[in-house]
Amino acid sequence: MGNTINIDRQSFSNTQQREIRQELGKDDFLKILVTQLQHQDPMQPLEDREFIAQMAQFSSLEQMTKIAELQKQSNSMQQFQAFQLVGKGLEGISDNQVINGVVSEVRMKNGIAVLRVNGRDISLEDIVRVYEVKPDSPVEEPKETEQPEVPGEEADNNIPDNTEETAEGVEAGTDDNNKTDEL
Repeated sequence: MGNTINIDRQSFSNTQQREIRQELGKDDFLKILVTQLQHQDPMQPLEDREFIAQMAQFSSLEQMTKIAELQKQSNSMQQFQAFQLVGKGLEGISDNQVINGVVSEVRMKNGIAVLRVNGRDISLEDIVRVYEVKPDSPVEEPKETEQPEVPGEEADNNIPDNTEETAEGVEAGTDDNNKTDEL
């Protein structure tokens, strides 16, 4: 007969694992301070200087925690903004040169978003201008017989049009045999 082990799933899932932390948080600091106040000798109460120093440390810890949270939020927003620029036209400065082109990729270097434009890296702070890039549409080339019209200029008069102007200002045409018909 084999040995069987019955496990109560509910008791197994309700077991919480203890987290091992290397740093003390503000809650830990407050617990230590309250415990210290509860167990202090009434004949030698905590000196004011020590208490003020501990409160200053607590305040400093709280502010550093807030700054770290804001830095994380700022980095996330910066990443989001950088990723929104992929495929857009950009003008920026890299190594004291103006770079103009389309953003092909975004990379993170030391926690800072870096855009790749024409094989060069540009940070967000070095962007001068962002613009929309229209997709390339096929361009029809003019046929050899067509002459492009230039605004403000008349078409070239070197092409014969089979009409002649007479001295009186009346036009006359030619038939297929190059005989002139007068009107």
